[in-house]
Amino acid sequence: MSESIEPGRNEAMSVDDAWAAVQTGLNYVSWLAKDFLCAGVSRDDLEAEGRIGLFEAALRFDPSHGAQFLTYASFWSRRRMQAFVARYARVVRRPASRTRTARDPGDVSIDQP
Repeated sequence: MSESIEPGRNEAMSVDDAWAAVQTGLNYVSWLAKDFLCAGVSRDDLEAEGRIGLFEAALRFDPSHGAQFLTYASFWSRRRMQAFVARYARVVRRPASRTRTARDPGDVSIDQP
């Protein structure tokens, strides 16, 4: 946890405090991004989404609940990265050689034996 976050406060975190909390989690976002690299998206883009998730978590974080910031923020970072992968990941397609039958390379009909 950052020194700028006082554990007993109930009001929302200021933008400066949120930014300080985000700075503590940048290496953690890089570590989380490795789980999504097999989807075919850029690591830089994943890390950018994770940082946005960190900042969103910092703005919502309430230290009076007793959770550590990175424990709370990992959900928000993963959520942003998963949504990014769902939008921009490459689609797995079957090769054309696998979609046609060996006997009839053209159109396939149900009526053919």
